[in-house]
Formats: sequence, structure tokens, C-alpha cells
Amino acid sequence: MSELEVFSIGRSIQQKVIKETPFDYLATNILVAAWPSRISYQPHGIPKVSDLLVEGSHISLAFLRVNGYSAELERTFFTSKPTREQEEAFELMIEARRRSYAVLKPGAIAEDVDLAAKQFLIDQGLKDNLMHRTGHGIGLGNHEGPYLAEGDKTVLKENMVVSIEPGIYIEGVGGFRHSDTVLITKNGYQILTDCPDDIKSLTFTNSKPLQKLKGNIIKKIYKL
Repeated sequence: MSELEVFSIGRSIQQKVIKETPFDYLATNILVAAWPSRISYQPHGIPKVSDLLVEGSHISLAFLRVNGYSAELERTFFTSKPTREQEEAFELMIEARRRSYAVLKPGAIAEDVDLAAKQFLIDQGLKDNLMHRTGHGIGLGNHEGPYLAEGDKTVLKENMVVSIEPGIYIEGVGGFRHSDTVLITKNGYQILTDCPDDIKSLTFTNSKPLQKLKGNIIKKIYKL
């Protein structure tokens, strides 16, 4: 599958949403893309429309705005069996997420959610492989305060919506990041983006012709 085909999936879904639902078409936008293995270790790089999803790790990305309100969902996935080094990096990313979720609740300080993941990854010797904060607020924009980042002293409150997305980036191995849109509830949190996050569910291999594989990758990830 090419990057252009991935991008086109989002546009076709947007057309379906506009045609079949009462959503405000001026305030509804769906962007689907993938950071292919070539640049998955560069989270701020830009893929080319000609990029192909070969081997892994890749990072899928969906930025959504519906009636003006935003959400995001990202997953690391593979189109060939991951190497042992990739599996290890993937599991470290999952553990960093778990540690952030363990402190996410009303009354928590924004930077503490970041430090829970960051310090764990630093302790694993990955200090030079961290390139962004653990998360950010989501509302009318995909990226807004509070920022789950060192230095942000915001006290988190019920009904705030944030992302949780600690990432690991290793040249020659790949990028490893899941991002979920998360509602802070009275007693903790609720993950609003229901999507598999384990490596088995996110590994897609198929011995049949490539044509049968096209479309199934993103469809499975986003439960279309």
C-alpha cells in the first residue's frame, strides 16, 4: 500500500460522514496518514505520497475534527514480522504508556504524567531516543494545553481531554508510538479511541497477492 492510498482512505471516510450524518461539513475534517518505516524514527518528518508500507515499523495517524471538536489516534504497526529489537522497543513503549496512565486522574500535575513515562525510558538507556512530550490537550484543536510535558504545572481536572503518546525513536530500528484520546473522569480516565494496542494485533502479514492486502491494514486498525 502506498502513502497516497492511505491518505485517500481518510478522504473517502470524510465524504461518507458528510453525506450520511448531520455533521457540520465546514467543521469536519478527517486526515489519515502513515509514517512508513523509512522515516518512522523521525516523528516530525513528512512522508512522500510515493512511500510504500514495506517491512516496519510504521506509525499510523488519524487526526479528526467533528463539529469542530478534535480527536487523534495513532498506532505502531508492522507489515512483516518484527525483529527482536523492534519487539523489545515496542514493549518498552507500552510500559511507558502504562506508567503514564497509572498517574492520570483529576488532581494530578500535567508534568508528572510526562515524567512517569520519560523517567522509565531514561532508566532503560533511551534518553537520546525521546523526541517529544508524553501528551497534550485536545479540544477545538488537535494540539492545545494542558501539555503533558516537563514544566507544565497545570492541575488536571475532570472532563479535560488529553492524548497519551510516549514515543521511542531509534534510527535503523524504527519509531514506536501509540496515541489515544483520553477523557479524564471523576475517578480516573476513559480511553475514547478504542483500538488494539498489542503487537500481535498490529502485525499484518499475508501470503496472498498484494491486492488482497490493500485496504485491510488501515481498516483493521480503525475497525472500519
